Amino acid sequence: NRTVRFPELQAVFGSGPVTLTGTIALEGLRPGSVDLHLHGSGVRLRYPEGLVATLEGDLNLLGSPGERMVSGNLLLSDALWTREYDLVSGILSDREGAPLFTDFAENELLKNLRLDVRIRAPGSLELRNSLAVVNASAELELRGTLGEPVLLGRSEATRGEMYFLGQRYEITA
Repeated sequence: NRTVRFPELQAVFGSGPVTLTGTIALEGLRPGSVDLHLHGSGVRLRYPEGLVATLEGDLNLLGSPGERMVSGNLLLSDALWTREYDLVSGILSDREGAPLFTDFAENELLKNLRLDVRIRAPGSLELRNSLAVVNASAELELRGTLGEPVLLGRSEATRGEMYFLGQRYEITA
């Protein structure tokens, strides 16, 4: 048989339990079509730099070698963004930001991977750096590819304070 089956592979990722189920068809020694499901809860991520998040949810990886897609739903139970941002150089800069998934996007097996992941953060986001201390919620969709990801949706600041041009602004809901 040229199929690898995962009836229920259990592991720990980021201090949280994850379960992998599904199949991978083999084409020689390389993965062919895939149908995998990953469920995790209490998973703690520290990526990209400046973000620490705890999440739960389900992700599915489906497709053939020519085109694969990751889809699913993630719930952020808490997330803290502490990365500093220079507003002036950010606005005036003509260079593009560094891609988040560069290392993965260049991998031959992940090159054609498309994204369709919904991310909910109901009042669980916190931004804390020299520009702001803000609590927020968000409903987002991660689309595009690993090489060119696109984040769509809305975010709402519920309370906090921001500092801009030497002035302090208070955010109230």
